[in-house]
Amino acid sequence: MSAGPGESAVVYGGSAGSVCGTAVFDPETGAISLLQEQRYQVMLAPAGGMSLLAFDNDKMGYSALCGSGDTFWFANASLFLDAGGALYAAGDAEELIGVGTGRTTLYNVGESITACDLTANGIAGEMYDCCVLPEAGLLVGGMYENGAFRLYVIDPAQLTFEPVASAVSVPSPLTVDETLLQAYWGALNGLPVAESLQEARQQADVLEQRYGVRILLSSQCREAAALSSYPITLSDIMDADAELNGIRAVLTAMDRSFALYPEGFLAQFHNGAGEGGLCFLLVAHIDSDYGVVGCTYDSADWQYIALDVQANYMREGTVCHEIWHAIEGVLLTRNWDAINQEEWAACNPAGFSYNEDAETPDSNPERWTFFYEFSAQDVYFVDAYSRTNAKEDRARIMEYIMATEDVAGALVQSPAIAPNLQIMCRAIRENFDTSSWGELRWERVL
Repeated sequence: MSAGPGESAVVYGGSAGSVCGTAVFDPETGAISLLQEQRYQVMLAPAGGMSLLAFDNDKMGYSALCGSGDTFWFANASLFLDAGGALYAAGDAEELIGVGTGRTTLYNVGESITACDLTANGIAGEMYDCCVLPEAGLLVGGMYENGAFRLYVIDPAQLTFEPVASAVSVPSPLTVDETLLQAYWGALNGLPVAESLQEARQQADVLEQRYGVRILLSSQCREAAALSSYPITLSDIMDADAELNGIRAVLTAMDRSFALYPEGFLAQFHNGAGEGGLCFLLVAHIDSDYGVVGCTYDSADWQYIALDVQANYMREGTVCHEIWHAIEGVLLTRNWDAINQEEWAACNPAGFSYNEDAETPDSNPERWTFFYEFSAQDVYFVDAYSRTNAKEDRARIMEYIMATEDVAGALVQSPAIAPNLQIMCRAIRENFDTSSWGELRWERVL
């Protein structure tokens, strides 16, 4: 969405999904003047005016709401001469700009709609991305013609606008839907937790602030849990004391695990607009055929990590394992080839296929694993689970490199695991901001 000086147009929504709409607010005071589910392109005009453009799917063109305060006029998409083309507003301009069918037209929308075809004024072609010189009241735009770019400066006051049709007076759109406002804050801050979990909620709030992540507890997880391919049982079915103790134990493990990463690293999971990020769900159970105690999945700009609060073993390892999955999810969105699959496969035994790709299961799934082989030269994987697929292979490596001291050093004695770890380290450094990082835990053993 577009936004002009002194206002912002935003998408509102919670951590488990988003609802698209439009908000106009003063960034200095925080005062909201418009909040609606309708999606608009918003641009400010002089003297407190505003243009709100919306695409009409039936007419395949843009309609416009223009005005200020309590006075607004509506122009149906079919009224514009460039119907089916593009219609846009430039900040601080009174005019709308229509582009299509090889021409550019300026419009004024008030009680009546007037238009000036720039072709009749010696400017032929489609002029996109005009800007305004507000003090001079001039429009500046350019277009590519006959092998060269041409820059035009237009004074709308010197042009003749012809009437097109009458606009329709409509109620001011500058209203705030309080239901949406409450829904936004509820989704952002999370539903309140049971009184018995207030202590855990405070502990989670501290971690959120410290590490730039989102943490959902108990019934707060419901919407996000529904996005997982695994059936997830929330912890609100547990005994109150057991739920509190389990959640607090996992939060403590999360704090210890998060501290292993560079300062600010987990906050880098947000997208370029600061949206989405890393969201943890603390749940009672993740239903699977093979004892899953953590799972990672994504939706929109969020990487979700669900953790079983009843699993009381390898908690730090599980957190680090799932964070790697989230890292890989972010890597793939930023650079689909961040991890070269051919380079990775070259580190595996000759003729090897991961279990998910193998035509027949290996009769000895422990073969080539750290906890089975006696010689480091024969080790290619951490354990049998690493052989599930390449992503689990990488997650298992990072789990043991991050969460164990004794195993980490021994693992990289393997002539296969060391280069694998180097591939992972390189992918992180190439796709995250490492400028403030010192020595990295995952690189300490290389």
